[in-house]
Amino acid sequence: MKVTVLFFASAREAIGMSETTITISSGASIEVLIASSEFEPLTALLSSMRFALNEEFSRRDAVLNDGDVVAVLPPVSGG
Repeated sequence: MKVTVLFFASAREAIGMSETTITISSGASIEVLIASSEFEPLTALLSSMRFALNEEFSRRDAVLNDGDVVAVLPPVSGG
């Protein structure tokens, strides 16, 4: 199945792109997705990242479906 991944702010800078499509096994979770080699440049940042699945914040154990969109979101501060 194919999943679109969007990268924002420091995640985009670390990985060098704002969007990609990744082919992953059916029934995989966000955790499995981020363990793939495509995410290697983000290894140091992943512990602080949040994820959204189809525009809603999601846990890492959320199961993905074909055509889903996963956003990788770094911590945000305001002021």
